[in-house]
Amino acid sequence: MSKVATNFVNQYNLTPQMSIAELGNYAEKICKDLKDYKARDHARNRIQKLGFSKDQTYALIPIQTSRRRVIGRDPVKKLAQYIKENEDNLEPEEILIYELAYNLAKTAPTIIAQSSRLKLLRKKLRNLDADYLKLVLNCNANRYRSWAPHGKMFVF
Repeated sequence: MSKVATNFVNQYNLTPQMSIAELGNYAEKICKDLKDYKARDHARNRIQKLGFSKDQTYALIPIQTSRRRVIGRDPVKKLAQYIKENEDNLEPEEILIYELAYNLAKTAPTIIAQSSRLKLLRKKLRNLDADYLKLVLNCNANRYRSWAPHGKMFVF
């Protein structure tokens, strides 16, 4: 990890006199070589030993890589706003709401994340004062919960 950082500094002729903005331009390039948190941590330590400040180091090697940022919460907010705006047109028995909730849950990679997205949707709808809260979703909308017995109702 230290070797990757040293080679990168030498290859691109980076110096401690460079501004944070200039060093930030190289962040994506170096993060491609540093796959995990430990590798980035070792590389940051090595770069600081080469004379770079802590701010310069974090500009060059951020704590979290750009391709791993979590950006999945906007669809939940948009879906909640859609349901709130159209709640007069959507009947509780209408399949559309079940499908929307099921599709939202299925976009998550794990069962825990699926449950979290549904909880977040409920929270957003509560914040918007949606009347739909008395809606009941049956197991068809919550299929991802393998432990749920058939016929048991879940309050959405």
